[in-house]
Amino acid sequence: MKKAKIYTFENGNMAGHEWRWTFTLEHMPDATFTLSAKQKLINRDRGDEPFDIDPASSLTDGAAIYEAFYEMLSDPFVDADPETLDYEEVALEISRIDLNASKEFIAAAKLEEDEEENETLPGGLIVRSGRLTKREESEAYAILAGGPKVMMRARRYSPGQLAELAAKAAQPEPDSAAPGDASRDTPPAGG
Repeated sequence: MKKAKIYTFENGNMAGHEWRWTFTLEHMPDATFTLSAKQKLINRDRGDEPFDIDPASSLTDGAAIYEAFYEMLSDPFVDADPETLDYEEVALEISRIDLNASKEFIAAAKLEEDEEENETLPGGLIVRSGRLTKREESEAYAILAGGPKVMMRARRYSPGQLAELAAKAAQPEPDSAAPGDASRDTPPAGG
């Protein structure tokens, strides 16, 4: 069993109370990992007790470690901002006990970061960073006209340009409704 401290930080409040959180990763004999977080009170009132967070056990890879770590950091009692953390430093500490888990951890962190950079446009189009091919561009116009969700790459176009494209594609043509279409033949409610 290998064990490593993968992250430590200190925090406090306006009342002058201070504490330190230490996150430890342990490689278990069954090839899984257990992530635990311990709080140590540095400056406290008499009778204060450190908070407990249940350890995350049976983690099978670096992606699972990342998810458990992010969840623990997001716990209101931990009061850390997972968005500002340098995950590469944490991955370096994980590499001391398992290099593959470290690589998977950083890959999961980067994937999460990439997903946060996506933008959802009118019509449910989800834009991902990347570059559109001519075929993808044609498909984008067709999809935007129909409105279903799709994952795309689009570095060539700014989000503003794609929003204009989506708005243009979403506008109905003047005579686009088929004869007998209920939306055309039904008077508005209340009138």
